[in-house]
Amino acid sequence: FQTHPDNIAAWTRKRLIVDARPAAEVIDAVRPWYGGVILARGGRLETSQVTGVYDLSDPVGALIAVSRANDAYVQRISPWLIVISFD
Repeated sequence: FQTHPDNIAAWTRKRLIVDARPAAEVIDAVRPWYGGVILARGGRLETSQVTGVYDLSDPVGALIAVSRANDAYVQRISPWLIVISFD
């Protein structure tokens, strides 16, 4: 496994680059960039695989993209609470 030099410290450019990582891990990586609470639940949370480049300056958009890639449902309860269901 080799990491491309442009991908090293991508978070400094507000990018999250993942390749076949569990959805739970990717959501955890987005948490510090979101100003509220992210609740993720469901049986497929640990088994769903995520690959892509996500814009951390738009954490809500990143979470929506992760969920769409895995047929999960995102519900934004308020500006400070998002629930993602992997049922």
